[in-house]
Amino acid sequence: MLLLILVAVLLIQCDAGLYFSKCLAPPGTSAHDFLSRDLGDSYDVSIARLTKGKLTMVVNVATFCTFTKQYIQMNQLLASLPPYEFTILGFPSNQFGHQEPGANRTEILNGLYYVRPGRGYTPHPNMHLMLKGDVNGDKESELYAYLKVACPNPTTAAFNTRESFWEPIKINDIAWNFEKFLVSPSGVPLYRFRSMVEPRDLVGILEALLAPAVNVHTQARELEGLLADLDATVDAWEKAVTL
Repeated sequence: MLLLILVAVLLIQCDAGLYFSKCLAPPGTSAHDFLSRDLGDSYDVSIARLTKGKLTMVVNVATFCTFTKQYIQMNQLLASLPPYEFTILGFPSNQFGHQEPGANRTEILNGLYYVRPGRGYTPHPNMHLMLKGDVNGDKESELYAYLKVACPNPTTAAFNTRESFWEPIKINDIAWNFEKFLVSPSGVPLYRFRSMVEPRDLVGILEALLAPAVNVHTQARELEGLLADLDATVDAWEKAVTL
């Protein structure tokens, strides 16, 4: 119940930072209302079946991207947090630089195992890789259409039109591989993060969301501070690597 109240407090404070945004979902809606298909399966599964009762990270993934190393950090997150409290849904997509060419489960998993991250990498058992598909454009998944309505782009979001393979491009579209959404245990979208925000950057935020809340307003202020710190850290890193 306290987490539900915290979600309500966070939604009231909806806005965007440099590398994150807060979400404001239409009343009465939930990410649990949608279906998807597991990588390699021939039938649809309810998002609620995979994530209900768990804080969830939803991330669009690709094998041949400079951010593919984040797979390793996602495994580390899943190993460090209780499996009954946190999970990850990964959605392979080839819409950004054609960096997910794998056509099926075998090709995608072999790419991860042998190429990037390589060295025998396999996804953590609590990371659900879903069927490859579109997260933008005319054929975008219904789940991603919902998440993008609920969560505006962070203020620094930008599209590389030469490497963006969908039409039409909309203001709240996913800009690149490895964008992340955090969704509450009840399916309410909470936050959206840009690709360069790494999974390890979110540890404090995840722990704060999962911690028992004695006072939801105190917890909300803690999250505000963590988000501000994240923005400052990522911005400093981005400026350093572009010098």
